[in-house]
Amino acid sequence: MTDRKLRVGIIGANYTLIAHSHAWRAIPGIELAAVCTAHQETAEAAAKEYGIPKAYWDYRKMAEDKDLDIITVGTKPSQRFDMVMHALENKKHVYNCLPFATNVHDAKAMRDSSGRPAWSGWPMRSFAGYLQSVT
Repeated sequence: MTDRKLRVGIIGANYTLIAHSHAWRAIPGIELAAVCTAHQETAEAAAKEYGIPKAYWDYRKMAEDKDLDIITVGTKPSQRFDMVMHALENKKHVYNCLPFATNVHDAKAMRDSSGRPAWSGWPMRSFAGYLQSVT
């Protein structure tokens, strides 16, 4: 592992931000660098409350941020497919929360397009393994 911290962006400001921000920050070598919600006001408020430097209200712009390495997708399952695919297209590692897809076709498409380790699961159980797989 290099001295550079891996930078994480979180899509979703409800449970996902609460649980995952604490989990990511507990891992050495991780920096929580961005948060994304559907609205500018909530994105900026979440960033301020959690001390996160960047706020986005368009998941595509966050996925295109070259400073980010990992994106956690924790929105409604029906919204995740496009978010995950856009992050993968932008060469991000993705942690996709459960349930990670609404159907088998989407699950296989996400798996097959990644070309890198992909994780889905309960954050407290698998973040350490995830970190090992991306470093």
